[in-house]
Amino acid sequence: MANATPPGSSLGLDPNAINNLPIILHTKGEETECCICLGVFEDEEMVKVLPQCNHVYHSQCVDKWLGSQSSCPLCRACLNPFTSPLL
Repeated sequence: MANATPPGSSLGLDPNAINNLPIILHTKGEETECCICLGVFEDEEMVKVLPQCNHVYHSQCVDKWLGSQSSCPLCRACLNPFTSPLL
């Protein structure tokens, strides 16, 4: 049976890498819900963006996730710079 977990995704990201992810101001008309906690983003709330896929999450939600996983919770894009393909 094939392993459904992408390589390197079972180990979390370095805390410095997590802290350096971009944080933006959420505006009306963008993604409306954090898929980790299912909470609705408030207008003008600060949210964290994963640069590989542009998915948006509450900072506290995605920081906890990325402490143990190195992939996007929604699309599973690999966020580990050592296992991601070079662009």
